Amino acid sequence: MNPDVKIVCSFFSPSGFNTQLNYPYADAIVYLPLDTKRNAKEFIKLVKPDVAVFVRYEIWRNHLRVLQEKGIPRVLINATQPSNSFYRNFILTRGFIRSSMSLFNNIFTVGRKHTKYFKKIRVRSYIRTMTDTRYDRIISKIQEAKADMVIPREIFHEDECVLIAGSTWEDDERLIYKAVSDLRQELNIKIRVVYVPHEPTQERLNFLSNLIGNNIYLSELTDHLSISKSYKEIRSLIADKDIVCDSIGKLLKIYATGDFAYIGGGFGAGVHSLAEAAGYGLPLACGYNIKKSYDAEFLLQNNALQIVSSAKQFEQWLYSIIVDEDSRKNLGEIAQNYIYQSAGSSRLIAFKILNKLKKIEE
Repeated sequence: MNPDVKIVCSFFSPSGFNTQLNYPYADAIVYLPLDTKRNAKEFIKLVKPDVAVFVRYEIWRNHLRVLQEKGIPRVLINATQPSNSFYRNFILTRGFIRSSMSLFNNIFTVGRKHTKYFKKIRVRSYIRTMTDTRYDRIISKIQEAKADMVIPREIFHEDECVLIAGSTWEDDERLIYKAVSDLRQELNIKIRVVYVPHEPTQERLNFLSNLIGNNIYLSELTDHLSISKSYKEIRSLIADKDIVCDSIGKLLKIYATGDFAYIGGGFGAGVHSLAEAAGYGLPLACGYNIKKSYDAEFLLQNNALQIVSSAKQFEQWLYSIIVDEDSRKNLGEIAQNYIYQSAGSSRLIAFKILNKLKKIEE
């Protein structure tokens, strides 16, 4: 941290604002006003930024124009091409994308194909290929999680495998439950599941409890762990029970307990983030809708991701990696190496931004 640099983080949605209220590296956490010319002028006059950094899809044209008029450098990090092919390639929308992206001085993309796309549509900015800065955050959080596990591995028996079902929806959960139940009943496979629904509302928790039948909420388990019960007592308490996470913000640490993971969303709008589970070196499975995930492309090509469309397919995949420990380890290493080899962009981009600030001071 540079004590001479003050950081103001802005959010438009309450979810982002509330999640990051205690972010330790920001001097102020604020709401970004609606993108009108008047709001942009007032906000920028109030904040008086020396450099403005936008992330991924946050293209606020009025704010960018006001910043441009005032000569304030504008940087876009983690830039990606639009996932919708029609929007990406239609002549009118392509022109809109070109004019919007050209409002930035510097654009740092998450990969070569994104750089290629922006250059192809003739974006008039300095464009450089990087990787996603979230990999650095994930690696940092993984190291923290291993030192302070939400679910200690010792509460399970040594011969049990643990599946983490992350960011799941009802279709995912039905598939997982059927596959795991069949493995337990037909092959006597010892497997425990930790369900982490994407939205742990009471309605969703009730659905999961009714589906599974024999489960314990993470909050209840945490209470037992906090009163210093022995792992032997906890093992007895949760015998044959799957765990349901009933709060948000725990998934990244929960992956530390798993042997493999299923990531939800693939039967809906699109699979959720694969990167966190991959960073722990877990073999991965998900539903078929992976179009919006650029991580999925690499992981799938290198067999570290299994696409499933039925409970039977998922059951067969689970069985294969449970009985073949070497294969499980190899697939996990491929996934983990992908994340660790993609790290480092945060530091490089930070240096670029600091250099811009130094030039302003000079």
